[in-house]
Amino acid sequence: KRIPREWRDLGGVFMPMYQHEALWLAFDGAEWRPNAAQVSVGNINAVSGETGENYLSADPQNYIVAPDQMWLDGINAGDGMIRQFVAMPLGMGYTIEAQLTGKEEVGGIQIRAFDPKPGRFPDRPPAHSKGLSAEATYMPMMASGLGGMMGIGAGGKMAQKIYPDQYGLDTWNQKNFGSVFVHIFNSEQYSELT
Repeated sequence: KRIPREWRDLGGVFMPMYQHEALWLAFDGAEWRPNAAQVSVGNINAVSGETGENYLSADPQNYIVAPDQMWLDGINAGDGMIRQFVAMPLGMGYTIEAQLTGKEEVGGIQIRAFDPKPGRFPDRPPAHSKGLSAEATYMPMMASGLGGMMGIGAGGKMAQKIYPDQYGLDTWNQKNFGSVFVHIFNSEQYSELT
């Protein structure tokens, strides 16, 4: 069996998860040169809870800034609460995408990372930072713990603070970004493909 053609055409990465398994996303980045990032699940913005936002917005803020925001546990449920990210099968109506749009066409997790505009931050790390070499202080923004034959459903409710962008929307170059699509296989599909 092969990876579905539409996944190959879309690109990205894939990973296995058990159905109903919870996950969270961890972020890291260089303090001397932060990045803005949008996280979507099935094309639903996890920070704002809105559909199909391919631009950064300050009101309401629909992105996080790393390394200020070190993790994201789930999708915005209002009043400082989130619903935890949980892997769910597509086609059964359990995903956030299905609940908010009535369709399940995208699935997976989508991450877009935006660079700052030129001149806003140094291009190189400072010579000395916290006693470490300049090379040791630079860690590119990354996401981990990423859990579509599967998508992301809404699990338990819990509090999560989204740190406000202290640099301002105008800091980010919305034309200079990288993106990755994370396709999710359940354990049975992963075994068949590998």
